[in-house]
Amino acid sequence: MKEVRMGFVGCGFMGQIAHIANFSALPGCKMVAVADPREDMAAQVAARYGIQRVYKNHRELAKDDEIDAVAAILPHAANGPVARDLLSAGKHVLLEKPLGVSVAQGRSMVDAAAQAGVHLCVGYMKRFDAGVRWAREAIQAWRAEGKAPTFVRAHCYGGDWVCGNDERIVTDEPYPAIEIESGGPEGWDDEAKQDVQVFANIYAHNLNLVRFLLGGEMSVLSVTPHQDHMLVALAAGDTLVSLECGGMACQWWDEVTTTYFGDGFVDVKTPSPLLRNVPACVQRYRSGANAVTESPVLPWTWSFRNQAQGFLDTVRGEVEPVNTGADALKDLELIEEVIRRKRGL
Repeated sequence: MKEVRMGFVGCGFMGQIAHIANFSALPGCKMVAVADPREDMAAQVAARYGIQRVYKNHRELAKDDEIDAVAAILPHAANGPVARDLLSAGKHVLLEKPLGVSVAQGRSMVDAAAQAGVHLCVGYMKRFDAGVRWAREAIQAWRAEGKAPTFVRAHCYGGDWVCGNDERIVTDEPYPAIEIESGGPEGWDDEAKQDVQVFANIYAHNLNLVRFLLGGEMSVLSVTPHQDHMLVALAAGDTLVSLECGGMACQWWDEVTTTYFGDGFVDVKTPSPLLRNVPACVQRYRSGANAVTESPVLPWTWSFRNQAQGFLDTVRGEVEPVNTGADALKDLELIEEVIRRKRGL
């Protein structure tokens, strides 16, 4: 197995819990360096995970010739400058979702990866969930029979996404200043740009998940905002898609994606993002004289760790990535159109 030498930019909450901890547990991954201006935190994280070197910023890390690939886990508004520098230095890069703050910024990162001949991947970890993979295969099997999905209902009202999974190192160092590029299309006011960031931070996952399950392109048909909630209607070919956006205080994670056919459905209940080793709960129902309901027993795996493994395999050249920057750019295009329609721009 070819060893992948990893660097990490950002060792805050998500950096530690969802990424550094997972990469450190995988064979064939050498933890080389971490970069964070919070020197005490960076040093403690490096010591905990056996990381060899500590840098103050991503530019120092980018000069390290030993590093093959970097997980840069930052607020998405900071992704652009950091990703472009790392990609231009010849590093494969994994970012947290969404790709960036605007289509223009996202396209600049995709172009930088293409010019450098390296992979840019985006952390849509639901694509690596065992239940989601089962559901996708079930939908593809239905389509192989010549049957097309008629409707998709995507619902996300959130809830407890952390599930007590907080074993990170913390210090009293101030949160670092981050280079942030202006979000949203040129000419949009600050409120509209902020709308893009809020929507992208949560519902990019749902748009991306529907696209992964169905394949193909999607377009926005209408947007209906109501107080703190919103209903988005989209089209995926001949399939109508509804995205229900809102929030609720609860001790579980209220997110479900159901794909309907003329004679049944495939239902995916995705778990709280940081709930370890619990895949999505999936069910397939088919009507008829011999109606069948299937609910597979899936292995205890965590989508974040599967994603880390997928990134290593991509860097090794063993697989084609399913979470490319070019694909993630499609989510930003949809998100900008959603906010354009919401605000009548």
